[in-house]
Amino acid sequence: MILPENGIQTGLFSGLSVLVLIAAFNETNGGLYTALMTKLGRTEDAAAFPFISIESGPFFTMIILGVGGLATFPWQTIVSTLIPFAVGMIVGNIDKECREFFGQAVPVLIPFFALALGFGLDFGMIVKSGFMGILMGVAVVFLSGGVLYLLDRYVTGSDGVAGVAASSTAGAAVAVPFIIAELNPQFAPVAESATAIIATSVLVTAILTPMLTMWVAKKQEERGIPQRRGMKPTILKDSNVTSIQKAK
Repeated sequence: MILPENGIQTGLFSGLSVLVLIAAFNETNGGLYTALMTKLGRTEDAAAFPFISIESGPFFTMIILGVGGLATFPWQTIVSTLIPFAVGMIVGNIDKECREFFGQAVPVLIPFFALALGFGLDFGMIVKSGFMGILMGVAVVFLSGGVLYLLDRYVTGSDGVAGVAASSTAGAAVAVPFIIAELNPQFAPVAESATAIIATSVLVTAILTPMLTMWVAKKQEERGIPQRRGMKPTILKDSNVTSIQKAK
């Protein structure tokens, strides 16, 4: 194991631990992603929000720690985190009217996502986490953003914008270290420092991710790279947002 069990305690990378890395990189800000995709008029990409929500919580953190042999968790605890999503997917697929009714609420929720994110951002966390917190946020944006861009660009055949938009740390990730520590006490010593670093990562990615996403969207538009294979980019006359229209 490269990192000490209780994380790095001294030096420039003080506070860095396995829990920090997994929680910061694994928990994607679904609200920010949805807001960016909706702003760019990408309804197909915005539909990925439910899947992002599943991985933006303690579920996948527990799975990764368990599979990596770093911790063990009761299976009941892991399953319980998926129940709300499972119920929503089942009801939405069974009842078309119910799906349409709740689907109309997505645009309404976007301002509340942004408002809640803003209220949860504490600039004091930057001071508390120091260099490591800022570095973690920058790493999440450019490392995960780079990987997701390549996957989106060359595996799905898209223009990579959605991949960059997913390179963030969710606000919910701030609560993950203490949740994991309660379920497995071996992570208790690093929970506090991990929370400070992750909170700073949330703040940094909330600033950098939209900027990078819009920049990539503009560059791809200038290059004429389509959002999907078999489609071509067209610019709406009444806005600066690029819409995608099927090639005739």
